[in-house]
Amino acid sequence: MLTERQAFLTSLLIKQSGYKTVKYFAQLLNVSERTVHSDLEQISNSLLNKGFQLDKKSGKGIALKKTDKTATDRKIRTITLAKFSRRKEIIELMLFEEKIVTFEYLSTLFSVSKSSIEQDLKFVKQLLTSNNNLQVISDAGGTRLSGLEKEIQKAYLNFNFFVFEANLGILDDGDERLAILSHYYGEQNVKTCFRVLYSHVRFDNNFIAEHYIFNVLNMLVIMVYRAQKNQHIDDAIAINDNSQIFQNNAKSILSKISLRLNFTFSNGDINYLAKYLLSNRIDVFSSDKNNTLLVDRIISNVGSSLFIDFRTDNKLRDYLIQHMPPMLYRLREGIKINNPFVTQVKQDFPVLFNIIWIIASKCEDELGVFFNDDEIGFLTIHFQSAIERAKHSKKILVVCQNGIATTELLVNRITSVLPSLTTIEVASVHELNADVLANIDLIISTINLAIDGVKVVVVSPLLSEQDIQNIFNIYGEHFVLNDHVQEHKHSFLYLIHYLEKDTLFLNQNFNSKEELINKIGQKLVTQQIVMPDFIQGMIVREGLGATELPTGVAIPHGNPKFVKQTRIVMVTNSKAIKWKDNLVKMIIIICISEKDIKNLKKILSDIYLLVKSKSLINQLCETPNHRKFIQFIKGAQDEYLSK
Repeated sequence: MLTERQAFLTSLLIKQSGYKTVKYFAQLLNVSERTVHSDLEQISNSLLNKGFQLDKKSGKGIALKKTDKTATDRKIRTITLAKFSRRKEIIELMLFEEKIVTFEYLSTLFSVSKSSIEQDLKFVKQLLTSNNNLQVISDAGGTRLSGLEKEIQKAYLNFNFFVFEANLGILDDGDERLAILSHYYGEQNVKTCFRVLYSHVRFDNNFIAEHYIFNVLNMLVIMVYRAQKNQHIDDAIAINDNSQIFQNNAKSILSKISLRLNFTFSNGDINYLAKYLLSNRIDVFSSDKNNTLLVDRIISNVGSSLFIDFRTDNKLRDYLIQHMPPMLYRLREGIKINNPFVTQVKQDFPVLFNIIWIIASKCEDELGVFFNDDEIGFLTIHFQSAIERAKHSKKILVVCQNGIATTELLVNRITSVLPSLTTIEVASVHELNADVLANIDLIISTINLAIDGVKVVVVSPLLSEQDIQNIFNIYGEHFVLNDHVQEHKHSFLYLIHYLEKDTLFLNQNFNSKEELINKIGQKLVTQQIVMPDFIQGMIVREGLGATELPTGVAIPHGNPKFVKQTRIVMVTNSKAIKWKDNLVKMIIIICISEKDIKNLKKILSDIYLLVKSKSLINQLCETPNHRKFIQFIKGAQDEYLSK
């Protein structure tokens, strides 16, 4: 299975034009050239399955060229000696052939040691039982699956996501997904489910995103496959809603499919499908007052952290009011949704992604849910869209006392450097009254002004390069969440402010992620920085999505409700620890109290600027004591500021 980084590299190669060097990819991914060479070897088979092969030319770099394979010839490989294919085959034996497997049988089948099979079965158990209560029982009789039909169907879903990720990476290829489903569940089944579901969706007046439709199709194909084997969801399954229309729509879909494929379905099947229609917005919830209040609170908190006023963005509010009920329903019912954009979102908007996660985690207890990467990714997309709208619709007032010609020159230069949808108005000092200042976001003035509630940038009448830079800095800081911070103007002010000697743990000897989180967490409890529940929150968060970066750093965090004092905790370990997909040697734990949420963007911006450099991280990991560690960060700050 490809890691997130390898999947992203695959996407870059497929989309690029011309040849790019290994050094280019190393810099883009923040890894060494040796790591890129290793990743290229790992993704070569995946590229072949897509009809591409690597083309390396000395002095030019790497590109892809199409192979002679057509899409219909691309079969999914079954038994090979590769670890992924071996594990996939074991799951196929247990799910599709319903076999009880033994160590001896699998060891002989794949010609590998029993210790390798033991690791394979451990992986299989972890995959199939994720997000459900299925049991994988191993005893003298062998290894087999045991659980309710609902849990078994969730295991099929987990397997499908596993195969999609390995074959598609982050690329959302609908035809190839259908081909994969057809390979396992039968072409006729998939075509029939596809036609009936899309026919149902076509009559819906609301736009439904393609990934929601495919999530339902994925589950529907599994349900039909199992129903053909006379395996049905327990009739006790209920959708916990009083509206009969949800069951009616689900029953209509299953009736049409069963007529064409000749199978029967149960009331449990109907209710379970109704759940998926609801949770994927195929059928629409009515929003209530509590959801609206929740949306307003999240918008307010995220806006405060970003210093952006979202209160007038009705589009964001309406989107979130529609998005919130099915999202909470999915989380409460344990329905996994696949967000095809989450890897790209985490790559492009890491600060915003983590701000939303930390703010959302404050609501988890009252809502009775735990958020995950996929759901936070969807929320991030909504807020990033709002940010794009906000930064393109700012109102700027130019105050100039130097005559019409100079004023016109100043306005023209400002217009040329700011976003095209920015509105620019002109006024003299004598015209500055409440009506003129209403809804003004920024004043650019040739004289010093003191106006409450509006940021003022003082510039020369001819607008020097330094003036332009000052405008960019203010505009970016107050109106735009820029994850790619201008390094030469950035300081680590907030990082240094919340970093103290007692929260620096250097040259530690932890052997695992779990050991580190528990032991460092206990130290923070003892120091009265966090409450005990903060530790459990970090552990849960780690199970819901990766927090490590390719530069060898992990950034775990917990619920601000359980933080007594805002602190940045930094740990360096003597040896690299396997976090999720990557090895890490530095761990930065974010402990931010509710009263300091307003500083969250600045804290995260500091952290992400620091950790984007692998060489800087390596130097910090080799720093022997607390004083030199903090001095090193201050030195890095001075280096950035001097550029």
